[in-house]
Parts: sequence; structure tokens; C-alpha cells
Amino acid sequence: MPALNGRLGVRFPGSASPVVQFDGTNTTMNPTVQVPHNSDERVPVDRSRTFDPADYPHQPHKYRRTDHFRQRFKDPERFLTNEVIQRTIVEGELKNNGDGCSSFHWMRHNDGVEWWFIAGHHHDGYLIAVTAWPYLRDREQAAEYGWSAEDLDTIREFNAKKRNNFAKEWSDYVEWSINHNGAIA
Repeated sequence: MPALNGRLGVRFPGSASPVVQFDGTNTTMNPTVQVPHNSDERVPVDRSRTFDPADYPHQPHKYRRTDHFRQRFKDPERFLTNEVIQRTIVEGELKNNGDGCSSFHWMRHNDGVEWWFIAGHHHDGYLIAVTAWPYLRDREQAAEYGWSAEDLDTIREFNAKKRNNFAKEWSDYVEWSINHNGAIA
């Protein structure tokens, strides 16, 4: 089992390196394209769209990164890596997020940490990466897989934080989304 040491130590058995670079410096996610951003709106998502799974391919290079996403990718309490993002998109279950966006959910071999990637369509019609985060599903499983107690506490605290775009605590929103969109993957 690999040792996990925060953002830089997330490694999966059998993977020599991330398959896709997703860090803003060398990425297949349209690194030269800057997503226009209105100052009066946090993320320029077309929330009027009706969910259609065909609109959200399991192909990381199709999603343009927003400034919002870039900031969250760098956030150490999210433990995001290139590999985590790619696998969440490629291998994750796609669901309607219920807010004009879609969500990809992925957990590596039931390691206790589920990864979420939120995607949407920009007001101009192209796909955008909105945000991503870990969600602690099973602390014991995660500890057995190699997550440190400190990292698990960080994820738990992150999941419990209030967000200014949701009235409920983040973990309540996650549970609402799962219940709204069907059974846990």
C-alpha cells in the first residue's frame, strides 16, 4: 500500500505517474485557452441547461479550466492531483448535479475517499471544469489504504465547512446530491 503524504503523495498501486497533466502548466485541458469570467458571477456556468449524459464525455481534455477550478486545484486541503482528476472523469460515475452542472464520482478500490469533479457548460456553450474535492466515505477503510490520520482529519474538516454558495454544510450538500440523484456508486 502506498504511503500518502498530502497532495504530493497521492499515488495509486500500479501507476508510475499521472497519465494526464492537469496542473495548469502542462495539461491536455486546453492550457492556452483562458475561460472568460464575469466579475459578478463566481463561475460562468449556464445553469439553464437540462442534464444529458451525452453532453459530458469521460474525456479530460474536453473540459476547459476556469479560474475558479485552478484556485481549487491548488488548495492543499483538497488533495487534488492530475491523476485523481483524470481518473474521476474517465472512470467515475456521471450524475446530474441538479444545478445545471454534472458531477463525476470515483473511488479507487473502495479506499474510503470518494472524489468529486463538477463540470458544466460555459454561457458560450463549451465544457468547463468547475471544481473538485475529496469526500471521506469511510475513515477506517481510508486509514487501511494508507491515508494518514492528519490527512483524514483535513478532509473531514473540509467536508464540514460552510460554503458561501450553499446554505447547508458541504457534507449535507453532498448527501443531498447523492439522495437527489440516486444511490451511492
